[in-house]
Amino acid sequence: MASSCFSKSKTIIMRNLKSKNFFMLGFINHTYSITNLQFPRHLLHTISSPPLPVSNYASSSPYNYSIAFSRCFASVYGGRRLNTATSVRNSVDQLSTEAPLQQDLDFPGGRVKFTPKPVFTSSSTEERTPCYRVLNDNGQPILDGDSVKISKELAVKMYTNMVTLQVMDTIFYEAQRQGRISFYLTTIGEEAINIASAAALNYNDFVFPQYREPGVLLWRGFTLQDFADQCFGNKNDNGKGRQMPIHYGSRKHNYFTVASTVGTQIPHAVGAAYSLKMEKQDACTVTYFGDGGSSTGDFHAALNFAAVMEVPVIFFCRNNGWAISTPINDQLRSDGIVVRGKAYGVPSIRVDGNDALAIYSAVHKARKMAIEEQTPVLIEALTYRAGHHSTSDDSTKYRPVDEIERWRGDQNPLKRFRKWIETKGWWSDEAESEHRNGIRKQLSQAIQAAERVEKPPISDIFNDVYDIPSKNLTEQEAFLRRTIQKHAQDYPSNVPIRLHSAASASNDVRQQVLDFPGGKVKFTPKLAFTSGSTEERVPCYRVLDDSGQPIIDSDSLKISKELAVKMYSDMVTLEVMDTIFYEAQRQGRISFYATTMGEEAINIASAAALHNDDFVFPQYREPGVLLWRGFPLQEFAHQCFGNKYDNGKGRQMPIHYGSRKHNYFTVASTVATQIPHAVGAAYSLKMEKQDSCVITYFGDGGSSTADFHAAVNFAAVLEVPVIFFCRNNGWAISTPINEQLRSDGIVVRGKAYGVPSIRIDGNDALAIYSALSQAIQAAEQVEKPTIADMFNDVYDVLPKNLMEQEAFIRKTIKKHTQDYPSDVPL
Repeated sequence: MASSCFSKSKTIIMRNLKSKNFFMLGFINHTYSITNLQFPRHLLHTISSPPLPVSNYASSSPYNYSIAFSRCFASVYGGRRLNTATSVRNSVDQLSTEAPLQQDLDFPGGRVKFTPKPVFTSSSTEERTPCYRVLNDNGQPILDGDSVKISKELAVKMYTNMVTLQVMDTIFYEAQRQGRISFYLTTIGEEAINIASAAALNYNDFVFPQYREPGVLLWRGFTLQDFADQCFGNKNDNGKGRQMPIHYGSRKHNYFTVASTVGTQIPHAVGAAYSLKMEKQDACTVTYFGDGGSSTGDFHAALNFAAVMEVPVIFFCRNNGWAISTPINDQLRSDGIVVRGKAYGVPSIRVDGNDALAIYSAVHKARKMAIEEQTPVLIEALTYRAGHHSTSDDSTKYRPVDEIERWRGDQNPLKRFRKWIETKGWWSDEAESEHRNGIRKQLSQAIQAAERVEKPPISDIFNDVYDIPSKNLTEQEAFLRRTIQKHAQDYPSNVPIRLHSAASASNDVRQQVLDFPGGKVKFTPKLAFTSGSTEERVPCYRVLDDSGQPIIDSDSLKISKELAVKMYSDMVTLEVMDTIFYEAQRQGRISFYATTMGEEAINIASAAALHNDDFVFPQYREPGVLLWRGFPLQEFAHQCFGNKYDNGKGRQMPIHYGSRKHNYFTVASTVATQIPHAVGAAYSLKMEKQDSCVITYFGDGGSSTADFHAAVNFAAVLEVPVIFFCRNNGWAISTPINEQLRSDGIVVRGKAYGVPSIRIDGNDALAIYSALSQAIQAAEQVEKPTIADMFNDVYDVLPKNLMEQEAFIRKTIKKHTQDYPSDVPL
């Protein structure tokens, strides 16, 4: 089954298989010293190492465990029994003694309240985060609006720059259509974001753009001739013609060069902000990116690093609804990007991206917060890409023309801002006509001049890297020169071959809403950032108190005597195995070992709640899952000693277990790489309509990786049956949890990605077992997709071969009914 599940290439994305039933769980755990174990000494080999510090298990430092998991109910058969010694339905033996509920746990970051109710956080909010605006659609100030007052001179400069940007886009776009430049990308519909944000910054702030922010560079003094030189790639281009058009950059203007790779500028901005902080500079960095960029691993890593290191950086997300042809609803399940700020402990705000005054006020305040409070700030600007993605795109192929025209008209940022300055008496039709005509004339002259300037010399392809070019680069340059001379007709004639030295009315905004992808968004006139932290931490689900007594009114599954004893005996086995192998390493008999001391409940109870056909993608601290599934002690020993009976043939270091027989993928030392692998496997299970899920384990350190971000977001959007199980034990090797994140642990990140979440006591075996079993049992009750779902959503009219395949499958199922699940609708 595993072979067919992972080997078949799938080309159909089953959009109708979407389910809103996701879960995210969180656990709390204690760790303790191995020398505190209580079992007969004769079980140990001779102890040769010095004793470790002794700590009391009951009083040792508590640490939190978050497990996030998303499960697609549409891919699970109904009526399946749990993989336990005795069916849960028939299990009635349960401890009946009740004890008072322990109130809270003093955990790094603040006290966490316990709760006996396994309540998953919602994957979505009932009401979307409001959107800050100052001017309504008619350009009139909103009642009780909080905004920064701006002068006539600043307002007029902002508007004229917006017009200049619009005209420049139009003319350069047409130049590309005429074949005069190779590529172009407009900012149509996003002029307010460009100019208003630039106006609120200082010139000593560093800008890390994506590729739709030329207005920021325009505001800082980059001339129209500079823009033309770059687009035509002549020798006056700052980038020496090495970049494609619109990839601007200017050291003079503190504007880092645009890179085509999506999202890479985000962590760069954080690193630069950290440098500013170290040097105590009165400046910040700002990085721009689209909604598509927020789906990258770089976004996750950058936000978390910025929050933990408390650096002065502004994350500015232009949520224009489209990542090229991918709509926002196909990228995320959460309430846009703004909610992700809270998940990382970053103050955040949602702003009307077509309201220049709102953008200016938000960025002005964000900059002040970033520098004075030394904190990152996240801004999500709701706007619309009113043009095509680029000259290589035709957006009418994937979105309706009337939608584009509606945004160009009703939500036009220039029209709205012009109405406001005209109401003030600061602008007129005559000024508008004069300015537009003047800009067109300047651009025409700039383009003609740029076309006449020769291209950079061939040598510029190879210089600016080494003081003395390496031998291979010298040979490549010589070869290229010979090739151009031999085939001159195939190369532009203006590329020098010679060597060249490097030289009034007001409205209540609360009654206004924006119909944005994902649901209606209310506007608000209050300039309020969401808090980067929560006043009260997410509660922690538990069933047994510290004395092992059931908590009053706790929600948990009843388990049989046989299952309870098996779970406990496996936990003891794991504890003893860890101690003996640890001592074997200290004696020099094996090279390495890592224990699971203090995490036995997480290992065994989670394994007990799973089914044997569920796939496990472990980190390296989950041998108990493999033990539960039947991996014998002899095989653990073979792997640790790397002999010929080792499944991995001695290629892996000790404790890097793996077993195809037990659906347990081999451990990898690289942190968190197993997380996206698990999501890919779960997607395959979904496509195959298998009655199983995938679980991946990782530590709190793994949740700080880009792989975690990308995997959770991908799983949420494609709704795959995967459990993200985070063992938050408070330490990533020597790094404490407080130096890894500023948010309330990992559990709050579930909501940021649209994944239901829960926090659980990682030392309470019944709580872990109950939470996982409850989710799996709920999934079993959901009906499967219909047979027709295997074939639809690709063609409006099914081709003949697909119709024949569907008919064949239906006949086969009817003929062999006993071999197919009864809950798959025909």
